[in-house]
Order: sequence, then structure tokens, then C-alpha cells
Amino acid sequence: MMTRLHKAVLAAAFAALLLSSCAKVETLSPRVLIGFQVGRSASQTKASMGGSLIDESCSSFWCNAWYTPTAGSVQRFMDTDEVVPDETPGVNVWAPVRDYFWPHTGTINFFSYASARPLGNKLSVTNNGSTFTITNYTVTSADNILVADAVYNATRTNANASLEPAGENDPTGVPALFRHVLASVAMDMMLKTTAQKATVNTTYEVIVTNVTLHNFRDQGSLTLTNTYSGGSAYGTQAWTPASDGTQVGWVPTGTAHDVDLTPDSQSSIVLDAGETESDDVIFLGRGAVMPQSLEGTLSISITLTIRSKHGATIYNEDKDVVLSASLDPAPGAAWKMNQKIHYHIEIDPVTTTLRFDPAVGEWDVVNGGTIQL
Repeated sequence: MMTRLHKAVLAAAFAALLLSSCAKVETLSPRVLIGFQVGRSASQTKASMGGSLIDESCSSFWCNAWYTPTAGSVQRFMDTDEVVPDETPGVNVWAPVRDYFWPHTGTINFFSYASARPLGNKLSVTNNGSTFTITNYTVTSADNILVADAVYNATRTNANASLEPAGENDPTGVPALFRHVLASVAMDMMLKTTAQKATVNTTYEVIVTNVTLHNFRDQGSLTLTNTYSGGSAYGTQAWTPASDGTQVGWVPTGTAHDVDLTPDSQSSIVLDAGETESDDVIFLGRGAVMPQSLEGTLSISITLTIRSKHGATIYNEDKDVVLSASLDPAPGAAWKMNQKIHYHIEIDPVTTTLRFDPAVGEWDVVNGGTIQL
């Protein structure tokens, strides 16, 4: 029969075994927990706590960290550990699921990322930021992948990383400024004309029967590099695409294919008498896309039926047309990382022509702080 003393001895031995399997790091006394401050002031960041996260699937992130002692070799400190909001200490404070404490001496490098879907064996991260690689990944419209600026040579003092915030609006912690490595694309369609109508009272109805995006790519690999230029000084540094300086970064690995964007509902728009621009729009979709070059390869085709009426009388017979256009034939044109692109497609029912009015910007914070695709 095992006595209470035997149990205590076994428990102590087991605890010692666990400690011996971890990196030996002498911590501060009293011990100070490591926490994170997730950036919330810039539009490309991961937003803040209190229900204004990117979405439920990205409400946590993962961190890899390496510890450099004052003497000796670099040790793995955190190995893809999950970091979650910690609402107990104050606003915008995050903490690893398991406790980590600041070392008494030496420094730590932190590399964090977030993803709506587990990246698993498609992801590799190396110490001192050499590379962050996603291999042969198929991007879906619901994806969301963010990488935080790397943090180098952090200590309890220079990272100001206590879990106890100085105030509700002045939280502390290891900085975690996240940036999107995908792009977001939205498309809608409306009617607009500057041409002379058949009569001032002519009404045009456009019925959309097919919308197809051609030569679209959704599978590729991404390698980011982060060679720190600050030496032994504390600092943060953004990641850079290894392939080029265009912020496209992703290298296609799959074949180009067509995507059906035909709307399931609201497939017609009306340009009323006296109007030159329709009040309604047809929404074609919104979602994450793999950053990629355009340069005349990506194009869209729209099959329409245009019906014009004067009062109750059919003015012209139905006209079926197919309008096609490149999304952007300009040299160097691309969907880039951390960008939101919104295509307003204008159809002229009088001249049966198509015009793009794209709006491009950095990732925006909308709807009370939620970052949306």
C-alpha cells in the first residue's frame, strides 16, 4: 500500500523530472509573468479585447520564442505556445496558456502569428527571425493569417512586459503588432451611364446570368525573412517577403483556374427614368485571396441581358452581351499583402461597356473595431 509519504516523494520526483526536461532558465525573484500587449492603435493590427477581436477563429495566437543566456547557447523557450486574452489584469493584456516567467539574466526573441485555420506542418519558424515559411498552402475565402513584428532581445525591463497594466488605457506587455499576409478582395456591380438615353424616360434593367473570374490562383508558398539589424539592442522589426520587394511574396504552386462569382440572389438592377446611376448594387462576393500578380492575367467576364423600356412598352428587344476586362493590365499590378481591394464594377446599359472603379487601402478597422474580411 502506498503511504502519503511515498506519494509525496513520487510527486516531488515527477516535478523534478518535468523541470529537467525544460530549458533551464533562472527567473527573477519575485517571479514576473510574461504577458503580451496586442497592438490596437493601427488599422493592420489584431485589434483589442472586449469582443472586438478579428473573429472567433483568431481570438488567440501562437508564439515561438528563444532564450539567449548571458553565457551559453540559445535555447528554445516557447514552442508554438497558445496565447489568449487575459481579462483579469486589465484591458488588452494577453498571456500564454501556460505560465512563463522573465529570466533573471539574458534576453528573449519572440515570433508570433495567428491563423483562422491551423497551419500545422505547412509552417516553419526559425530563431533570430531567419525565416517564416508557409509551404504549398491553399487559401480559402474565410482564411485569415497574420504575422506579428518580431521582438528581439527582450527583457522584463526593456519590454515593459509586466502583466500589471499601468492603467486601463495604458497596458503593458511584449508588443505584438500583427500584419495580414493575405489580401482581401470585394466586388459589387452597379449601373452608371454618361451616354444619351434613347429617351429621357427610358428605363433599363440589367439581368446578370453569369460572372466568372479567370486565371485565379489560390495555392502557393510564402517565405518571410527577418534579419535583425539592431545587434544586441532591444527592438521590433517587420517581416519582409523573400521573393521580391513588391509585397506580393506568395509564389504560386497550383494551377490557375476559373471562379464562378454569379450571384445567387438579386441578379438584376434597374436604372430608372431620369437616373444616370442605379441606387441598387449586385454584391458579387468578399473574401481572403492569395496575394498575386495581375498584369493582365486575371480577368473577369460578365454575361448580361439588357432590357430597355419606355413606360410599359418594350423599347428595344433584349440584348445579351458578354463584357470582359482585365482586373489590371498595368506592369507590376498585384494584389498585395495587408491590402483590401474593393472593385466597384460599373455597367453602362446604353453603350454596353464595363468600367472598374477600384479602391485600394490598408486593412481597415470597421464595425466597432472588428477587422473584417
